[in-house]
Amino acid sequence: MTFSLGDYVTVNDRLLQALEKFPDLRIKEGEPRFVTAPDGKVYVETSMTVYRAWDDMIPMVGYIWEEFPGTTPYTKGSEQPNAATSCLGRILGYMGFGIKKSIASRDDVARRETVKPRTEPVTYPNGEPVPDPFTDQQQTRTVYPPGDATKGQMGKIRGLGRQRGIVSNMGLMGAVGKVIGRSISQLDDLSKREASSVIEAWSPYEHLVPAAPPEEVF
Repeated sequence: MTFSLGDYVTVNDRLLQALEKFPDLRIKEGEPRFVTAPDGKVYVETSMTVYRAWDDMIPMVGYIWEEFPGTTPYTKGSEQPNAATSCLGRILGYMGFGIKKSIASRDDVARRETVKPRTEPVTYPNGEPVPDPFTDQQQTRTVYPPGDATKGQMGKIRGLGRQRGIVSNMGLMGAVGKVIGRSISQLDDLSKREASSVIEAWSPYEHLVPAAPPEEVF
């Protein structure tokens, strides 16, 4: 099945819409915890409470589970922040922001789509197979499809990397690899979805939200 991500709204856009309508909106994130489902799978549970105003007596509350460890390049290693983003996106969706097509956000849909690699044998320049030192079988390697990330996305990633104090190309590739769950040698290797996941991970929404009021207000 093919999804058109153009039909979905990012969590960041939903939050901006909410802040326009509710300038005093506040977000309180609960402490994440690990839970085990009846089938034995482990999940990270994240909860959030969204207050539309200082005196909101009926705030919006949401919970979400993210499988741990993540099963896609977009979730592995970033399970908790992904869960937090999804949780906020769904709460804002329940509040009516960005749901013309679906309650799911663009971020949710993109993270669920996997990059399908292929496996190919490793050979020497003369074509002879390279043996595995432990099994003596021919080595194989995982090859990902050519990247289709845009120049704008790559420029944004470089800029966000500098903001995070990453100045070397090697450091940038390593940091990006941690987000997408695989090693890359250049930003041109990224797919559009992977680039979007890096930009989302490095563009936290917290800076858009004013500081929380004293606890006793609630």
